[in-house]
Amino acid sequence: MKEKTLDRDDFNVAQRFVCHIGPVISALNGIAEELEYDFSDDDAFVKIVVFQKWLESEIEKHQSVLDRAPRPFIDQPDDAISAAVAKVEKLKNEIFLHEWALENLSNIHGANIELLMHKGFSLFEIQGILPDEGNQYTPHFDAIRVLKPELEKIEQFVAGGSENFELLSGTSLAHLTPATELVE
Repeated sequence: MKEKTLDRDDFNVAQRFVCHIGPVISALNGIAEELEYDFSDDDAFVKIVVFQKWLESEIEKHQSVLDRAPRPFIDQPDDAISAAVAKVEKLKNEIFLHEWALENLSNIHGANIELLMHKGFSLFEIQGILPDEGNQYTPHFDAIRVLKPELEKIEQFVAGGSENFELLSGTSLAHLTPATELVE
């Protein structure tokens, strides 16, 4: 009998099952260990024991599906480029949102100063009234400072036709490797 080809849906179901149910089994085992109690000895907990055994067998089945799955990007080097392009777009969006937040904070701060000046406060008094704006700006500047170098590296990788995987070191795509290295 021919083995069924693994498709993305099977992989996703297996991955979700292992990720979500694995901790449940660990919790059940942890409770039994912490209480120093064996649920299988008590007739009142027969359903829990049966359910736990079923979960464990399902985990084994789904884990075997995950174990047979090919590593990403081995046979499909184009996936590395598409992942990099998607990451570029995501980074551009994140940078845009941080820059937009900085612009909005600046506009709000300027409007607050104008309002207080129209009420008759001096600049000295306004500085004492309004919070230090640097505390609000700093997280956005820090995020932009981290995101821009990563964006530049990934853009260079995409522009180079995904030839230089060393450009991805220090980025969130550092796990990508060329197919030839994995085959050796």
